Amino acid sequence: LNTGRASVGAVVDQQVGEEEVGRLGLERFLDEQLALAPYTSGMLARAERVSGPFIVKDWSYACKNIAGDRYVLAGDAACFI
Repeated sequence: LNTGRASVGAVVDQQVGEEEVGRLGLERFLDEQLALAPYTSGMLARAERVSGPFIVKDWSYACKNIAGDRYVLAGDAACFI
């Protein structure tokens, strides 16, 4: 983002996420998910967390017009499941 901040999250299976968040707590669960991604963890090594994590469920979307006059949407710009 232009403020120098970035949004970081994990997309996980709903049942597994609920069980693990219940067992570990949300912050520790996110930390463990990030530890599974060495490249991302490296990018965040000197980062400062500016807010606590939160859960967003069912964040899926799909654009009505994926293609039009001189444009095509691809990847997450078109849809996210």
